[in-house]
Amino acid sequence: MGIPANCRQLFQNLLSNSLKYRSLERPLVINISAKQVKGGGIDRILTADEKSNSYIQVSVSDNGIGFNQQEA
Repeated sequence: MGIPANCRQLFQNLLSNSLKYRSLERPLVINISAKQVKGGGIDRILTADEKSNSYIQVSVSDNGIGFNQQEA
């Protein structure tokens, strides 16, 4: 379960960064998708109870200019 204000801020930041770091040479494309996954499909250490739960995995990507990995 997510905290609504935190989730809103997260999406605002992701979309803002997509707009800020877009390429001026091509149209901006932002992809947002979601799918239900079992806890065992999540990339972190979970308890046995958490592994049996279902979660919503949200993915956001864009075709922006990116950034230097040294600044990650």
